[in-house]
Amino acid sequence: MRYCCRLIISLALLMPICYQAAGFDELALISTLTRATAYTLRAADLQIGIRNVLSPMGAHVSYGVSDAFHVGTAPIMLALGYLNAHGKFSFDLGTEERLALGVPLSLYYSIWDEYLYVSAGTVLSMKVHDDATLHGGLTIGMTEMGDISFAPYGVVDYSLDTDIKLVGEVGLVPFSLSGGVLARFWESLDVKAGFGLFPFAVRMGVDWTINLRREE
Repeated sequence: MRYCCRLIISLALLMPICYQAAGFDELALISTLTRATAYTLRAADLQIGIRNVLSPMGAHVSYGVSDAFHVGTAPIMLALGYLNAHGKFSFDLGTEERLALGVPLSLYYSIWDEYLYVSAGTVLSMKVHDDATLHGGLTIGMTEMGDISFAPYGVVDYSLDTDIKLVGEVGLVPFSLSGGVLARFWESLDVKAGFGLFPFAVRMGVDWTINLRREE
């Protein structure tokens, strides 16, 4: 716990001396610490990242097919015989509350034991204040045996600055509670540091996003 707190505080203190970042308003978060938001990558955005540096299997690559749809995979898992893919649609509801609807999808199949898992969900993201956004979602999963699971969750993120956010997450089934800090360095390098209060866990993830059209 002490190490995690020091890490989070260090990120917050280092942020002002880093290069100017794009800011979260210019490049929306497609996920918080561990949960999906309603937003997607922009067209031609390529994101490379790892959900937790302590677990290389969580390395992922995503690509924005359009401004409202992206696809991706976890390449290390793919190379080891665990076929996987994910995608998300996003719909701007055009309300004054700045409300967006996301539809995340995922597929997982192990060639070793022929285990299949598919999931679909929905998530609403609403900016309730200039500095605060609420996210609420429900993920429905199904195995090849017909077992169905439901995983509702809620997230709040609060901007301390254009490139620093505090995040709190709660999962209802199974119950989980976590919090942390998101910091954006340079134009689009996101560092996510947090800890789970229940169950206890420490995690640090990194996402780097580049626009291939702009880089050409």
